[in-house]
Amino acid sequence: MKFTEEVIELIKNYIISNISKNPNKITQQTCEYFQITTPTVLKYINELIKSKIIEKPGSNRYPNYQLVKTVHEWQYPNQNLEEDILWSKHLSPLLGELNNNIKELCQYGFTEMVNNVIDHSNAKKLIIELILDYLHVEIRVIDDGVGVFQKIKKALGLEYSKQAILELAKGKFTSDPENHSGEGIFFTSRVFDTFMIVSHKLSFVGF
Repeated sequence: MKFTEEVIELIKNYIISNISKNPNKITQQTCEYFQITTPTVLKYINELIKSKIIEKPGSNRYPNYQLVKTVHEWQYPNQNLEEDILWSKHLSPLLGELNNNIKELCQYGFTEMVNNVIDHSNAKKLIIELILDYLHVEIRVIDDGVGVFQKIKKALGLEYSKQAILELAKGKFTSDPENHSGEGIFFTSRVFDTFMIVSHKLSFVGF
């Protein structure tokens, strides 16, 4: 049986979308979903492997398919940094194939979080990580500073660091009201599918 290009693309997209959920059973699952043979599915899986979209760690007998991930990392001392320059130099060239609206959201979130490190963290070091696969973009901004929850706790005279999470969720807190509205983290946490701040064993999760 010969499929049209549209059907082949549909099958491949199904494999890509479901491979993380069922890495060991994606072949069988795809066969059952489309009512096609195992050799046909394996043909498209091998084409995706050749295109470096998915990979097959493990043995041929017990394949464990997964999306190919690429990890990029940059480290800087927190001195005279500018978030827009870091974006243009490192991340923007690697995200050139994204739709413009997605790339703009990435730029907004990245520059907001890096700006927080530069202006508020008292950190000595900034680490930027970009993790890419065919379906996902993950950006990590890491620093060795005082920590956002500790900073809010101290600024507001709170008894517990956990209370700082509530203040952060309100989207109004800033330790520099003359230059910042305090809404950067608040809005950033809402434009991404997943957003998390981890500091001193506490975490703030956007939704």
